Formats: sequence, structure tokens, C-alpha cells
Amino acid sequence: MSEINTAAVHQNSAVMNPLIKKISKVEESAEHSASYGGIAVKTLIFMLAAAGGIVLYFVLHGTLEGSGTIDIAGYTFYQTEAMVCFIALILSAIAPMIAFTIRPLIPLFGILYCAAVGFSITMLASVLGAEYTYMIYLALSLTFVLVAVMAFLYAARIIKVGKHFRTIVITLFFTTVFSGAIYFLLGLIPGVKEMLAFMQESPVFSIGLGVVYIIIGCAFLLVDFDTIERCVEHKLPKKYKWMAAFGLAYTIIYLFL
Repeated sequence: MSEINTAAVHQNSAVMNPLIKKISKVEESAEHSASYGGIAVKTLIFMLAAAGGIVLYFVLHGTLEGSGTIDIAGYTFYQTEAMVCFIALILSAIAPMIAFTIRPLIPLFGILYCAAVGFSITMLASVLGAEYTYMIYLALSLTFVLVAVMAFLYAARIIKVGKHFRTIVITLFFTTVFSGAIYFLLGLIPGVKEMLAFMQESPVFSIGLGVVYIIIGCAFLLVDFDTIERCVEHKLPKKYKWMAAFGLAYTIIYLFL
């Protein structure tokens, strides 16, 4: 076992998603410990669940042609898929909280979360912006490329995740949260609300904001890689593979969104 104990991992892990942070607090060790291969396989299962949600939307949508529809905010939905999407949105909000809280349920609720996000995002994008459906595929492709690039940069030690790196990630994260809160409050002020709406419609503003969120997502991804590596080195028991895998999958889905 490495000389660096798990407590050191936790001290250097101020910015992580809840599952990765929970792993860093574990002080167990085992002869048959978690491995990179095991975590990778479990992560792939979650990603396939998300892909399954996307496929489910197109299959369901194709079978509902000619069935009853419903109008919501000027958009037309098939009643059945609108109901499924509503359930999927509820699952996507509740499932992670259950997974974060009850470790044995991570495989079930992790898969449900990934599938629910895949279905609901694909449906909403297809209906609310039918002419931009290709953006789903572009976002998926970009996500895979970014994950691969970040994994290479981390494995090659081109980017090192140290104390200063984590401090920068913390700063970026809280800056975006604070900015979002200020934006919301300003949006309640008459006159300012219209100006903010005009800014939001600007392609430059939208692209710039998107780039900022992508950078933050990539930074979180690197921190997750570093934490998982440290945890594997500390020989945590195999039962934590699902936790590590869902933590990584959760970050990847955030990056996609």
C-alpha cells in the first residue's frame, strides 16, 4: 500500500462530485481491491444506460405516430412520451440523491439516472428545437473527445492535479455559482431583465458561457481521475467500484449537458 493514507486524499479533494468525495473518506483496504479495469467496465455500463435512454426515445417516438398529442407552451408532444419524459425528469433529480446516500443502491439508481437523462434530454431537444436535433450528436461526439483528451493529458502527466490546480477549480466553480445567483437576482429587476434577455440571445454570449462550463467540466474530470487513481493505489475494496464508476459517469454527463 502506498505510504500516503486515505486522509491525505481527502484533504486534497476539496472539489469533487459527492460520490468521489465520499470515496476519498474511506479508510478500508482489501487484498482484492478496486481496479482501473473494474471501474472502467462499470463506467461503461452507466454510459450504455444513457445511450439506451437515447435509443428508447427514438424507438418510442416512432411507435407513437398517429397517437394522441398534447400541447405544452406551444409545443406538441405525444401524450405517452410526455408522461415518460416527466417520469424521467423526476428520476434524474431523485436517483442521484439516493445513489449518493445509499451505496448498495448505486448500480440500480445510477443506471436509472443515466437512462432517464438520456431519454429526457433527447426528447426535449428533439421537440423544443427539432431543427437542431443534430446538436445532440455533436454534443455526444464532443463529450467523448473531451473525455479522451483529458484522460490522455492526465495519464501522460501533461496536466498535473496538485493543490494549486484544485484551488483554481474551486475558484472557477464558486465564481460560476455566484455569477448565476447574481444573474438570477438581476433578472428580477424591471429594465435589467430585458437587457439580460438581449444578452442571452447573443451567440457570442452563449458560446462564451458554454466554453466556461466546458472548461469547468474538464477540470472536474481531471480531479476525478486523480482521486480515483489515488483510491486504487490505496487498495479500497471492490465494493467501491460502482461508487467510483458512477461518480465519474456523473461528471461525464454533466460535461455533456
